[in-house]
Amino acid sequence: LKWTQIVFLVIAIHTYVHITKRNEAINRIFNYDQLHYLSNNKIISSLRLLPP
Repeated sequence: LKWTQIVFLVIAIHTYVHITKRNEAINRIFNYDQLHYLSNNKIISSLRLLPP
């Protein structure tokens, strides 16, 4: 491995770790699963309101 490849790998790993940590924090703050569940329920209930 050349030193440029090593530097690139370090930056890539650091960026990946940073992004995954940030996504975990965002998911905790907004409780993604709950939002997803609520949006699905809205879609289902709006479909029920439509005439058959």
